[in-house]
Amino acid sequence: MSVARNTQVQSQTHDHPTRTPPEPSSRCTRITSLDGLRGLAALVVVLSHCFWAYGTTVKTVTIGSYTEANPAQWLTAYTPAHLVWLQVQPVLVFFILSGYVLTRPYLRTPRPTYRAYYGSRFLRLLLPSMIALLLAFWVALLWVHQVDGHTDSFWLNQYLRQDLSPAALNNILIVTGTPEVLPVLWSLKWEILFSLLLPLYVLAARLCTHRVVWILAALLTLGMFTAGTVTHSLPLAMLPVFFLGSLLAAREDALRNLATRIPRLVQLPLVIATVLALGTEWYVRGFTAERIPLWTGHVISLVACAALVVAAIAYRPFANFLNTRWMSWLGSRSFSLYLVHFPFVVGVGAWAHGRSLWLVLGLAIPLSLLATEVFYRAIERPSTALSQRVKRALRTTG
Repeated sequence: MSVARNTQVQSQTHDHPTRTPPEPSSRCTRITSLDGLRGLAALVVVLSHCFWAYGTTVKTVTIGSYTEANPAQWLTAYTPAHLVWLQVQPVLVFFILSGYVLTRPYLRTPRPTYRAYYGSRFLRLLLPSMIALLLAFWVALLWVHQVDGHTDSFWLNQYLRQDLSPAALNNILIVTGTPEVLPVLWSLKWEILFSLLLPLYVLAARLCTHRVVWILAALLTLGMFTAGTVTHSLPLAMLPVFFLGSLLAAREDALRNLATRIPRLVQLPLVIATVLALGTEWYVRGFTAERIPLWTGHVISLVACAALVVAAIAYRPFANFLNTRWMSWLGSRSFSLYLVHFPFVVGVGAWAHGRSLWLVLGLAIPLSLLATEVFYRAIERPSTALSQRVKRALRTTG
């Protein structure tokens, strides 16, 4: 598998190097194709919510209802057609990317410090999220709650009367709950917990550079994810996903070398198989509601998520696609898209009473993309710039 030459070098300099505590590698490559992958994952999340706002879809994907679906519904839900509207797997990709991107630079620094990282990371995450939550409240109050009646989508109905009391805003603190008006923030809880625990992830990843240890750690991580899935323990299921990204960073060079040894004729079929495997859980659901096959499907999907990240790094044609202008735009605004799309999907879905998928796709997606661009320019980009200034200030005063 050809190693993608899609990195751009970012250099960092310090005015007082002798007084600056060790930071992540001062010369580190940014793998731009991963931005495109993040953007693609965010778009799939938007599509998934559009499909869930359609009543027929919701009835079809209820566990055990595969026997009642007509052929068109069954093909949409339980075949590779479901890949374009997966809901959980894109978030798993987000988590693996976070584990990889945040761990990677610290593995190259002998004795890193995290003071500047903490100051900038939480500002970068929380400021846009809090503003997005306020905007979601505003959209819900002025639009979503003005829709009368009951829709055909029970998924949609639960968001038509969200809690708009001031107490609901407390959930933006994340560790205690998720605001009903913007439920996509459920994933931010785990991003924040991982960010807090990053030094432990880095330490653990440093211990896993040997091949045998790395394999054992990967198997243990998958085992923890499986245990969390079986016991319905979100901490046990979600936090190990970030460590998969850390493990990829720990053996990055070895994975790249392995990729170059894969025969060229096998590369594309292998990537296609990886993409198809993302939907394994749903293929299984199309035939059975038994728990063990479903749990197995979950694990295979997670492995495929990790393999997709490797493909974005090491398979040049895929990386080139992720670096196209449109994908780069989507990648740079993926966080904004993830934060702002939900109230528009719910609003359009409610207006259509959950009866028209095409109306939701045709209106909610353009509205979401427009809102994304505005939010990115007005909120996310300034927040990122502010977080970088805070990071530089903390470095020089450390």
